[in-house]
Amino acid sequence: MSSIEILNSVEKEAWESFEVGSFSDVKDFLKHSDSSFLKNLIIISEWEDRKRINPNAKPFPEPVLQDMTRAYLEFIWGKKQNALNSLKQYSQKKSPLFSLTFLSFGLRVGLEQEDYEFTLFWMSLANKEYESYFCKEKIHCLYGLKRYSELLTYFKTVFKFVDKDPDIMLKVGLTLQALGKYKESEFLLEKIEDKPQLPSFENRKEDFKELISKIPLLEKKKDSLSFEELKNLGFAYLFNSQYDEAEKIFKQATLTTV
Repeated sequence: MSSIEILNSVEKEAWESFEVGSFSDVKDFLKHSDSSFLKNLIIISEWEDRKRINPNAKPFPEPVLQDMTRAYLEFIWGKKQNALNSLKQYSQKKSPLFSLTFLSFGLRVGLEQEDYEFTLFWMSLANKEYESYFCKEKIHCLYGLKRYSELLTYFKTVFKFVDKDPDIMLKVGLTLQALGKYKESEFLLEKIEDKPQLPSFENRKEDFKELISKIPLLEKKKDSLSFEELKNLGFAYLFNSQYDEAEKIFKQATLTTV
C-alpha cells in the first residue's frame, strides 16, 4: 500500500494544497481533522511559508511524514547530518509522498553534506516533469563523483537549461579537460563571461611542469596572490589533474582586479 492510499480524504486535500505550494492553507484543515499526519504537514508548511518554527516542535508519530518532519526540524536546528539520515529513512518508504518542495529541500541537504550519491538517488524519486528544475544540481553531483563521461552525456540533453550558467559551463569545461579533450575544453571555457583568458591547451602539461612543482609554495600565499598569479595557480592545478582546486582558483581570479 502506498503512502497516499492510507490517507483519509481531509489529509489528501491538505496534501494537495501543500503540493501546489499553498502552505498557508494547510493549517485550515485542522478544523476537520487533528490527525498526526496533518500536524506534521503543518510544521513543514509553516517553515516553508514563513520560515518560522516552534522551538519545542517535534515530529508526531505516524507512518507517512514523521521522518520528513524530523529531517526538517534537524536541519533547522543545525543537525544537518541527522537531517540527511532522516531523509534516507524517508526515501526507503514504499512510494513516499513527493513534491517539488520536498525535492528542493532534499537537494539542499544532500548537497550541503556533499553526499552526491544520495542526492542523485533523491532526484530519481521525483516525477520526470521536475527534471528541468534540478539539472544543475545533477551536473554538480556527477562532477563531484567524477563521473565525467556520464556528465557529458547528460549535459547534452539539458544544454538549453544550463548554457547561461557560468558555474555549470566551468564544470563541463573542466570535465572535458579531465577526459583529455583539451580543444573542446578550451572552446567551451573561453565562452564564459568574466573568466580569465585561457591560453592554448596544446602542450600545456609540459609548459606548466615547473609551475606545478611550485604549487605547495603558491598555496601558502594564495589569499594574497595577484590576478596573474592566481590564474597561473589555476592552470597548475588544472594540468596536475586537480580539477576541483582549479575550479575554485579560476573563480577567485575572476573576482580579483587586474
